[in-house]
Amino acid sequence: MDLNEYYLFELPNKMKCLLINDRNSPPTKGHSMATVSTSVGAGSMNDPMSRQGTAHFLEHMAFLGSKKYPKNKLFELTQANGGGTNAYTAFEVTNY
Repeated sequence: MDLNEYYLFELPNKMKCLLINDRNSPPTKGHSMATVSTSVGAGSMNDPMSRQGTAHFLEHMAFLGSKKYPKNKLFELTQANGGGTNAYTAFEVTNY
């Protein structure tokens, strides 16, 4: 029996979101645990023949930072709160 709660909604920018409340996930050190995953419907199959590796390159570029979160600030903020970061590029999808 699936005790999870599922919430599917769309943001004003048309991004579709699925929230899953996993009731079997135990608190860690008295804190709740959360996971965020963003999937983009483009992967290595979308790379131009003359630019193989573009999707994987862009995956890495996303972690270089922004004005609001300069280089390594995302990692520092995540790790300071007991989390981690990861990403992968597959044939049809890139996941962060």
